[in-house]
Amino acid sequence: MSIETQVELCQNFITDRGWQLLDTYSDRAISGSNYLTRPGTQRVLNRIMTSKVDVVLCVTVDRVSRDAGAR
Repeated sequence: MSIETQVELCQNFITDRGWQLLDTYSDRAISGSNYLTRPGTQRVLNRIMTSKVDVVLCVTVDRVSRDAGAR
């Protein structure tokens, strides 16, 4: 599923619930096996640590990180 499709699905989910979107974070063409090397992931983690965040939304949990050891 493309990043554009994932963002659109999340935006629709947010709109349907009347939530406010603060930002969109993505790591296009970067392996999901190591979150430490993903700038978008690091930005969202920093935002969580430095400000009030109620929800981090992703299409599926494997979009956040992959378990490279399971392959």
